[in-house]
Amino acid sequence: MLRKISHSSGVSYQQMEDELQKRKKILTWMKDHNIIDFQEVSKYINLYYKDSGVLMDWVNKDADPEKSDRKNKKKDKLRESASGLKMMD
Repeated sequence: MLRKISHSSGVSYQQMEDELQKRKKILTWMKDHNIIDFQEVSKYINLYYKDSGVLMDWVNKDADPEKSDRKNKKKDKLRESASGLKMMD
């Protein structure tokens, strides 16, 4: 099935496989950090589309999402814009 989608979309099979593995890793990380609230899940999905590098950095470091680099203003702004809500301290 993935090969058919790859062929019809013009995206290589390897790129699709890599994307699926990243998304699986993110979902596992969210499960491990008990991110189950709809708004919280949406926030991280939106962050993935805005700046996947930031989210993948947290996932690869198995960082606690509420404690990750709180001093970094860029990451705080991404959190805010991804959720549409300001982060509460």
